Amino acid sequence: GYDELLRNFTNQQISIEVLKRGQQITNSLPQINIRILHPKDLSGSPNNNSLVCLLQYEDTSFLFAGDIEIKGQEELLRNFKETKRVDCIKVPHHGGPLSEEFIKAFTNKIFIVSTGENPWGPIKTDEIKKLQGQVLRTDISGTITVESDGRTVQVNNE
Repeated sequence: GYDELLRNFTNQQISIEVLKRGQQITNSLPQINIRILHPKDLSGSPNNNSLVCLLQYEDTSFLFAGDIEIKGQEELLRNFKETKRVDCIKVPHHGGPLSEEFIKAFTNKIFIVSTGENPWGPIKTDEIKKLQGQVLRTDISGTITVESDGRTVQVNNE
């Protein structure tokens, strides 16, 4: 699907930008900051090439961990210690595998696992059970939305 998407972009003359660590996504609201934390450079692994973004909105923050694998998770925690203070985490790679370092880094957090039927099999429920906080899964809860007023975070699901 990815190659077809790129062909469609090329055919429609839509420009493609590869985002990398250190860049920011700008928007019209000054109280929102979105930083690209990963990847530093593209490698051979599509999963480890996935974007990891840190969204900060006033006193709240959200980590969107893409599909990074264990090595990427450990690198993220080593290079960006502030990620340990986030309020909500989109769990990497649809629920696993997760590094022990990643599991231990976050306590009393909101974890969102975007998962469902797929060709790679079920999620790593043994690892998901180790997460310390509120764990919500889209295969169980359906659509999950997270709202913030800049000071608190509220989760809503179907």
